[in-house]
Parts: sequence; C-alpha cells; structure tokens
Amino acid sequence: MLMTQLIKKNEQIKLDLFTRIVNSPMIESETLQAQLSLSKNRLYHFVLQLDKDLAIYQIPITIQYKENKYIAEKSEGSHHSSLLIYELIQHYLNASAMFQLTYLFLHEDQTPITDIAQKLLFSQSHTYYVIRQVNPFLKQFNLKLMVANKTVVLNGRASDIFIFRFLVFSFLFFYRSPYPTIETERQKSVANDKTLPYAKQMTYSELHSLNSFFYVLEHTPTDLNRLSVEIQASSVFPLTTILEVKENELDHAYLLFFLRIFIPRLCTFEEMIRLGEHLETMVDFDLAMLAKQMLDAVFDTFTLESLPRLYKNYYASLYILTLHLSYIEFFGHDLKNIFYSQALTTKSIQTHAALYEQMVNFYDQFQPEVSWSKKEESKQVLIDTLYLIVLGEHQQKVMIYIDFGGNIVAELALKRKLIKILNPDTFIFTTDDTIADVIIANYVAPIERSDTAFLLVENFNEAGTWKAIYTQLLQLVKE
Repeated sequence: MLMTQLIKKNEQIKLDLFTRIVNSPMIESETLQAQLSLSKNRLYHFVLQLDKDLAIYQIPITIQYKENKYIAEKSEGSHHSSLLIYELIQHYLNASAMFQLTYLFLHEDQTPITDIAQKLLFSQSHTYYVIRQVNPFLKQFNLKLMVANKTVVLNGRASDIFIFRFLVFSFLFFYRSPYPTIETERQKSVANDKTLPYAKQMTYSELHSLNSFFYVLEHTPTDLNRLSVEIQASSVFPLTTILEVKENELDHAYLLFFLRIFIPRLCTFEEMIRLGEHLETMVDFDLAMLAKQMLDAVFDTFTLESLPRLYKNYYASLYILTLHLSYIEFFGHDLKNIFYSQALTTKSIQTHAALYEQMVNFYDQFQPEVSWSKKEESKQVLIDTLYLIVLGEHQQKVMIYIDFGGNIVAELALKRKLIKILNPDTFIFTTDDTIADVIIANYVAPIERSDTAFLLVENFNEAGTWKAIYTQLLQLVKE
C-alpha cells in the first residue's frame, strides 16, 4: 500500500506485525520472525511497542503470547480487523512528518518554506530534510517538491497532481477518521449532492470514489485549463471524444476520461458495447487499433469466438482494453492497481493456473502491427485484464440438446455442422434435456424449464434455418 510508505520505518514494522497477527487466529513466533526478518528478541520488542501503541490509540485489541504463538484478543463488540488496521495506519500517518508535509500539499500548489515550518512546527533545516524524504513517494505520481526562492512548489502535470490528490483523499476518506480535521473533510465529501443520483446504482467503494473525485474538484486548487491542454495534447485524446457526458458530470475531456477509469460503472454494459463498436472504426487511433489486434489475437489463441464477429462481449472487451491501454499511456504506469492493491492475488488465479500461465506466455510473445513499446510496469495489469476476459468467456456455457425423433443421422449431421463453427468451450452438446439451455428438435417438445429455449427445425438444410439457429444461439450467449 503506497500510503504506508509515509510512515516511519519502525512503525511500518509494527503495522506489518499487527496486520499479520489480526489476520491469523494465532501465528507462531518463528513464522513472524521469518516473515519480518526479525530475531526473536527484536520481534518481542516490537510486539511490546505495538501493544503500547494500541493502548495509547484506544484500539480495542491486545496482543497475547501463548505457547510460542501470538494471538490478537479483541474486546467484545470491536470492529472488523480491516477497520482496526486502517485506524492504526491513520494514527501512524498523523505522527509522520512526511505525511504532514504531503497532506499540506493536498490543498496547496506552493507554499513559502517559512509558512511550512510554522504550520508544521518544523525548523527550516528539518523542512528541507522532510522534503527530500517525501520526494521518492511523490515520484510514483510523477511529482516532485521543488524549492525556489524559499518557496516549495509541487511540480508536475496538473493531471498527475489531480490523480495524486484523488488517490490520497480516497484512502483517507474511506472510513471514519479518528482525526477531526480529516473527518470534517470526509463529511464534506460524503455530503456532495452531485453524487446522490448514483447512490442506488453504485457499490460503496464506487460511490466513495465519486465523492472523493468531487471533493478534489471543489476543495483543492484544480487547474481545469491545464488539464484540458494536457489531455488534448496526448495520444489518448481521441478516446475522450466519444465518451458521453452523463447528468451531473462536467463536460471536460480529462475529467470524463478520469471518471471512466476509476468509476467504470458510470458506463452501462450496453454503452460499453457501443463504445467498442465505435473504437473499432477509429483506424487512426493507435491505442484502439492496438487493443483490437491484442483482443483479436486473444480470441484466436484461446478460441473465444463462439459466433462469427457478432459477439457483443468482444466490443465491451475492446472498450475496456482500450481504456486500460490509454490510462497506462497517459499516466505512465498502472497507478490505480498499485494504489488500491487490485492486482489479482495468487489465490484468485490458482484455480486456473494453467490458463494464467498461458496468458503470460501470450503477452510475452504478442507482437502487434502498430508501434508499441511493452513496459514492464504495465505488464501485470494487462495480463490480468486479458486473463479476466478469457476466463469470463470460458465460463460461459450453453448446453445444446438435439432431438430429431430418433433420426440419428440427421442429429449427427446437425451436430457436426455446429461443431465446425461453434466454440466447444462455450457450446456443449448434452443428451440430458433437463439441463439444456436450448433444445433443437423437429417436433414441439413439452418444456418444463422457463429458461430453456426451444427451436423447431423440421429441415436444417432449408433456407433461413441456419440463420434462425445462429440467431437463437447468439441470443443465448448475449444473455
């Protein structure tokens, strides 16, 4: 988690220790020593210090040591572990000089160094020291604190400053803060009327992101003109020209682009399909063509094309992939996944480990016709995105039952013809009509399941019959 980089080293160790202990019913001392690279005595020292911190911050947990194992004992009615971890992070951040300086520049673009020293109770020499400490953290956002004429300036693109503030506020505002200043700001973000129309259609985290977005827009010095110039001068600008403005949104290219990245649910699935269809025609938009070539190669390699180019998921995937590529191109790396820790976990891919390994190999070997420089820092998110696309398609199953009243020759002929054009991972032939999604028969069959489609085919060689079969199967895939 990026924010913990602003915490003092010893407190990072205590936070890591706390996280491991509360997330395990009981964890052996030797395991913690190995995980944290600490001797037994050093581990015991940090546990004692952690226990004192928990008491000082009134976090309702005590760390107990029993039979060579550490156990987190919660008070009755205490909050979930994630909330307690978050609260401890906030306390450690608040005690950090690096965080205090960073927090100041969430609201300022530049400040005289004397004002910083006065506000944060630093000496000027210590202020210079903290600036040097903070800059490696800011570098991940392509930002830097510069000192000129005894004034400290947050240097970087307006786009990067905006995303930096958004991500930090998103973290600080996610749960109730134990610190009044931050909590007051969080309440302002929650009270924004512009997010009310979305309250029922979004998850908590999405609505929270939207609240944070408007907070940054309204309560920090955001330079909209600079944002416009930067996005219009970039290679991703063509994408922003096709994004539709929603009610309560600002008609601003950068903000539309930003929102689609961080709050994907602003686009319905049908809108994604339309955008994907539009992107396919934008032959001069290199990122769209790169996404198309990548997606076509994926569909070909993993045999996802269930029906010839009428597959609506293809267009939604084209839009999503173009969005990812554009985001990486514009910001230089996948800051969203790094900050939110949204990359796929080992647990999430172990069920389909072979498929994931195939996807890694596919990505390494993929060479598009358009010019593209593979970046190591964006490799993970693109592999994860493509993997989820493939996994989603493989998980779609349409069960087909064919019954021509005992005419085995006709049944086999139809089956062979369908096998030639259908993806066997998606369309599966069954002899059990009770589990069928579609029944193809030459008689009117009594169907008890309301979700089973029935297709009457007296002669599948007749003109129009194949079109009817295609249409029916395509509709099932869409559903």
